[in-house]
Amino acid sequence: MATKKRDDLLPILPYDLMMDILSRLSVECIVRFKCVSKPWRTMFADPQFVKLHLTRSTNFKLVFTSSFHSLDPMRSLFVLSCGDMVDAASAWDDGEVGGIHISDPQETVRISSSCRGLVLCDTCHGIYLVNPSTKEVIRLPYSPFSKTHYASRGLGYDASLDDYKVVQISPPSPNDGGEIITSLYSLKSNSWRKIQEFPYWIKFSHSGVFLNGNLHWFNYDRKKMVSFSLADEKYGDVPLPDVNNILETSLINPGLIGVVGGCLYFVSKTNWRGITFWVMKEYNVRESWTKFKFDIPCCSMKPLDFSNNDENLFALDGDKFVMCNLKERTHRHLEFDTTPHFWNETVTCLETLVSPKGYYIPM
Repeated sequence: MATKKRDDLLPILPYDLMMDILSRLSVECIVRFKCVSKPWRTMFADPQFVKLHLTRSTNFKLVFTSSFHSLDPMRSLFVLSCGDMVDAASAWDDGEVGGIHISDPQETVRISSSCRGLVLCDTCHGIYLVNPSTKEVIRLPYSPFSKTHYASRGLGYDASLDDYKVVQISPPSPNDGGEIITSLYSLKSNSWRKIQEFPYWIKFSHSGVFLNGNLHWFNYDRKKMVSFSLADEKYGDVPLPDVNNILETSLINPGLIGVVGGCLYFVSKTNWRGITFWVMKEYNVRESWTKFKFDIPCCSMKPLDFSNNDENLFALDGDKFVMCNLKERTHRHLEFDTTPHFWNETVTCLETLVSPKGYYIPM
């Protein structure tokens, strides 16, 4: 009796059912299971599978840069599973840190923003799009409309076109005629085009934060939160809490915006007495802003994400990772032997199969 080929033994379940089951696995498992069979390999490359996995992914990575090069002298970007960090914190154990090579390890890498599993980074010599889960890296072309590399950038997703876009706002320079240059890069077309000039002055050291189809910045005097729709390419304002002097003028990092628990936030106060930040529970609804205050001595703190229904907050306080219990009003700094002691920039990134080279995982 002839022995059946391995590939003939696997398709016992209907394709749709197999896709439904396998799309619930972690990226690590899927990458490992590529070797199971050709049908599975083909399935994992199916854009429909990638999108289904994206909608079901709940795991996050902590992506950060470090000036502590001895952690891994050949890596310029570091990745730590948030789940591993939580488990390690409860067991007081080490978290497993992975490294990604982007460019010359002596170059300073700046993380601009994160969106749906992709992270935008830049160095003095290039702009890069990275998937920290699959460790894919591509270098993007420079915008031909600006003569300076220094700029504010934001990465976002245009659902109407199923396209990832980068918005770049370049400060005035003599080479650009003294005007602010705003340009947009499309991953699908692999091209830049000039768009309507940004209507407000911003801090060019701040990156755009993506949520709900829009990128967000504070204007320079921090009296307005500006939004830019990637689908309509129109500017707007996000209503701020109806509170006078909402932003402390002495903030070390004024106008810090981010996303926690799928909601937009901004930090309004950080000092030796504690941190105050506001979370917009319902997008673009002024009344939904909720104030969070935590009495923890800090010079500057960046909230990273919530867990357990807003009970625990994970944050970066200077160069230390902090877990704050907002209900019990307790906190502790977490230190691990395998993580660097000098964290420059940190973002959270959803674990996905989305490829910066396209909408599939390369096989």
